Parts: sequence; C-alpha cells; structure tokens
Amino acid sequence: MFSDNKPTRQITTKGKFEAKSIKEIKSFIENNITLFQKEYNKTTKEKGLNQQFVLCMNNQIRDEKFFFHHEYIEDISRGDSAQVDIAIIPRESQKAFFVLEAKRLDNLLPKYRKREYIIRDGGGGIERFKNQKHGGNLMHVGMIGYLQTDDFDTWLKKINSWIDEEIKESSSKDLIWEKQDKLISNSNNSLFATYNSQHQCKTKNIDMYHIWVDLIEE
Repeated sequence: MFSDNKPTRQITTKGKFEAKSIKEIKSFIENNITLFQKEYNKTTKEKGLNQQFVLCMNNQIRDEKFFFHHEYIEDISRGDSAQVDIAIIPRESQKAFFVLEAKRLDNLLPKYRKREYIIRDGGGGIERFKNQKHGGNLMHVGMIGYLQTDDFDTWLKKINSWIDEEIKESSSKDLIWEKQDKLISNSNNSLFATYNSQHQCKTKNIDMYHIWVDLIEE
C-alpha cells in the first residue's frame, strides 16, 4: 500500500486514463521485443539502443492507433525541458499517454553510474519519475532495462538492494523511498522479463512497468 500521506492522484491525457490502451501498449512491446533483440541492437550505447528500439516498434505497427517517439520533449514551451527517452503517442494527438525511461544493466559501467537505474544525482531512471521530471500527470509509466551483463535475477536483487539502501537513508531530501518502490517480478523467460512497482512522487502516486531485454551476445 502507499503511505497514508497520499499525494493527489492525477489523471492522464484529456482527463481520462484508459487502462485498455496501456495494456495494449505493454502487449505490443512484449510481442515485438525479441525482434529488437535479434535484429536491431547494433550498438551497446543507450541512446543508440533507444533509437533502434523506437525504429523497431514503429516498423511493426500495422493498425495500431499509436506510434513511438524518441527523445520526447515533455514541455515544448521550455527550451530547457526534460526529455524522456521514449514516448507513446496516440495518432492524431500531440500528447504522450505512456512514457518509458531506458537504462543499461551493465556491471562494467563507471562507479558513478552503477545505480543509475534508480538514482544518480537527480538523473536516475526511477528517480526522474519520482521527482516528476518525467511523466507529467501520468499515473502509469515504464522503464526499459538493456541487459548487457549478468542475468535478470542478479539485477533484480541488485536494484532492490539499492532501493533498500534508499529506504534506510534517501540520497535526496526531496524523495521518500518505501517498500512498494521495490520491483516485483511479473514474468521471466530467457529473452525478456517484466516487473511492476509503485512509487510515491511529489504530488501523485504512480504505477511503473519494467521490461528488461537480454542483449548479451553469446
């Protein structure tokens, strides 16, 4: 459960959250993620992977009423607006109704980037949603993990242990970390894994979908 001191829950594009649409997005990604894994991951760099992911997803769209956008500017009125890695936008609309931040799961990253899936000087993946740099008024958001070393179970233990550390002593005085911030396994196979988590933000609570894809070359 979320804490008793609940922020106001807000709703998404055009004042109405459509759970069916979010479910369709998740199914679409899961149905096509292995194609990205096999044919599109020609780089180990995060931005390149994000671009390839978006190209792959858009190339699979047939009758779907949405498309994927890379480096989505969240506030077009601001020159210094934050940009979320991937946005899903309904056709005939300019407003994203689901967004994803992406991070590499690689134990060879420099020390200062080790925990960036959750936190990194205001720029960690989960952190950006908790401090509302990403996601605007959305209540449902997502993370992509590009698995480049180790395995899914190893990374799940690592990330949840780092969240435990934040629960004991938060790296940011503005963020509260609690048990529900930890990832819960949803599905897991040799190609990709999915997880769920819930987070208290500054003015709202969010549900977060995580999908990790194995990009380790054999």
